[in-house]
Amino acid sequence: MIRAPRKARPDDCHGVARLANSVSKARLIEEGAGPEEIQASGFILYPLKAEHAAEPNYRDRILAAPHFYVVEDDDEIIAFMMAYPFHVMRRLQWKTTNDLEVLEYFTQRCGCDERCIYVQQAVSSRRHRHLRPRPMEGIVKMLVEERGEAPAAITEIALAPEPNLASASFTQHKAG
Repeated sequence: MIRAPRKARPDDCHGVARLANSVSKARLIEEGAGPEEIQASGFILYPLKAEHAAEPNYRDRILAAPHFYVVEDDDEIIAFMMAYPFHVMRRLQWKTTNDLEVLEYFTQRCGCDERCIYVQQAVSSRRHRHLRPRPMEGIVKMLVEERGEAPAAITEIALAPEPNLASASFTQHKAG
């Protein structure tokens, strides 16, 4: 039974990592997906570990992020969004190279307000993407309702070397 979106809890970290790894570009390539399938799938590039004492991980991000949401089907996490204001991202103890590049690009080069929310990962299970309404739609609604004083929510979508067409299509539809 599909449940309504909710805020993630620390014990969700393993289910989040499992889902993230299942849609990572590396996993899709490992499974033999070609460029067209990868483009249409809605992939992520940087899945984290569930837990780790000295590396970026989902458990720490869940604890830090005011906007980390999940949707479950029975006890399986089928969608999640990891999002936080730049000022929260800046305070993360363990950052990836991508985290540092994102912070520098959006806050230094583009001058984004530190309160802007950065949507770092938004993932839906391949098995559940056909559902209507889409599980991610409820998560996006929660983010909009709970954004508080944040002037904007920002995300980035891979356009090269393989464009992430599923993500681009979803964000264009939602943003209008």
